[in-house]
Amino acid sequence: MGTKSKRTGFLIRQNEIINMNVFLGLFTNLDSIIKHYDTRKFKGIEPLKPSKGVLSKLGEVVYVLKQRGDSEHLISKGLFEFLNKNFDGEKKIGGNAGNAALILSELGIPCLLSCPSRPKTMMDMLSKYKGVKMAKGRGFVNPLEAVRDDPEFEHLSFEREDYRKIFTFDPVSFECVLDKDFWEKISSADLLWLCGFHLVSEKYGHKVNVISDMLEESKCKVHLELGEGTETIRYAIKKFVNSGVLHSLGMNEIETKFIGFEGDPLEDTDFFMEFMKASGLDRLTIHSKEYRLTFFRKNREKNMKAGEESLKLSAAKTFGSMRKNLEGVSKLERYKLKKIEGKNFVLIPAYMTPKPKVLTGLGDTCSIVDALISLG
Repeated sequence: MGTKSKRTGFLIRQNEIINMNVFLGLFTNLDSIIKHYDTRKFKGIEPLKPSKGVLSKLGEVVYVLKQRGDSEHLISKGLFEFLNKNFDGEKKIGGNAGNAALILSELGIPCLLSCPSRPKTMMDMLSKYKGVKMAKGRGFVNPLEAVRDDPEFEHLSFEREDYRKIFTFDPVSFECVLDKDFWEKISSADLLWLCGFHLVSEKYGHKVNVISDMLEESKCKVHLELGEGTETIRYAIKKFVNSGVLHSLGMNEIETKFIGFEGDPLEDTDFFMEFMKASGLDRLTIHSKEYRLTFFRKNREKNMKAGEESLKLSAAKTFGSMRKNLEGVSKLERYKLKKIEGKNFVLIPAYMTPKPKVLTGLGDTCSIVDALISLG
């Protein structure tokens, strides 16, 4: 980092060169991936429709686990302790920024990762991924050189069939603790991929202002990926747009509500084009299980390629290693949607992946690849 180093990743075709300093924020943590879980441990607990905000009752967890589809929920310390004690999972690097860093490592693209908390277990795991660096003092170091005596938090991901439920108790993200070393180096960034505000309590929403001020000085390109959670995400969108620091915005079809849209995005594409123009964005992209829909002002070919490549790599990731499974993606069927290449938008059907082995981090895979190609 610091000085730009030329690296090629296997997703970059036709002798194209990655020549950017890529920064990834906000948070990195450990995930506990829990599969084949035994719901009898909730015996006698009736489902309770969750209230808005932080879940605090076991019945709310039971209700969530009974629903199909992906979702993410903040939980109380008491719920975390119960779930962590009663359900064993496989420990992996997690957090949106952490997931994105592992993807870039597999693609052979170096990055600087934000880690507000740096416990030894997590730094040891990160050190095994080539190209992932931390900011420390005046330099950029291997994660093992950045170890601190910090607390360790796990995000609990309950996975079943083709969806997952994530339960999070993490004061670092809840209070928006910032990686001071990372943000002091932000002037070196060419691209900042940013995600995690959906985990931040509204009580700490003022941290958004601090980040926005730093980005005004940095002048780097910024992609903000949304997430379902607290209302802090709405404030982050508004603040970054008003400050003129946001270039690209990404979300799934449910998270469109954070920019004021309710319904099927494919039935009202004019809304997103108008929002993009009114907000001064270069691009806006929506990814669902079935498609990627991207609106853009310029760089039509780049955005089309970004959509295709991100879908291919995300599909390959569902089987485990992207590198080993990429060639097999071409044999997969796509969802029954017509590909549309408009003047200022493109709609690309996604690949159907039966019996996926990996569920967590697929959105981050799609998002970081899409942002890297389109904004590079």
